[in-house]
Amino acid sequence: GVPETASTAFDDTWITDTQNDYHLYVRKDYLDQFKNDPLWGKFGYIIPRDYDFKTTIDGITYYYNSISGGLEIIGMIVGEGISAVSIPSTIGAVPVVSIKGGYFEGLFQSDVEAKQITSLTIPQTVTNVAGDVFSGCTNIEYLNLDMPTVKDGFRNLTGLKTLEIDEHTQTIASDAFSGCSNIETLMLDIATVGDCFAGLSNLKTIVLRDPVTTVNDDAFTGCTGVTDLTIGK
Repeated sequence: GVPETASTAFDDTWITDTQNDYHLYVRKDYLDQFKNDPLWGKFGYIIPRDYDFKTTIDGITYYYNSISGGLEIIGMIVGEGISAVSIPSTIGAVPVVSIKGGYFEGLFQSDVEAKQITSLTIPQTVTNVAGDVFSGCTNIEYLNLDMPTVKDGFRNLTGLKTLEIDEHTQTIASDAFSGCSNIETLMLDIATVGDCFAGLSNLKTIVLRDPVTTVNDDAFTGCTGVTDLTIGK
């Protein structure tokens, strides 16, 4: 017979068959109950799920863990027909501080989901985006960032047309947008503009809003297609 277990023990539990080598994935808080049961314990491999929590917001399911300082998103399922993704700044009043991926092969359940995204917004609470977690999102046309530090999480977004960076961003790595060669419009609310935008040969419009106080000499080297420059609001 089937051992008695709590009614929620099988929430998001699944079995995989690897050449008849069965693996049972269970909630971490029920792992000991499964392993110590005399019947379930004979099952083979009983493995804890790789996420602590999940929630669905505006048609997008987020898989996430609790880490120091807040929450880390490790997986996403984007609902059918959803093209605009705005990462929540909080889930259950706890700040989202990191986007890492890894629950699926990458951040998204499938390449199809990654490619259906055309707009992406990252809030100021996020302090870390793991390298290239959005690299499969080649159809993103609009990217809005307000995170304090931008490193390598947004490279090779070949479909990106409009990049907007808000005032809470303080540091941008020089290769942060490497491979984003089709950017046409750049809107900046940052204090200092470094060299991370140099070489954007398809750039046509630059908007430098009031927070901008310093523009490095080589900030727009190679941006030979610029026809429209706006300074101030």
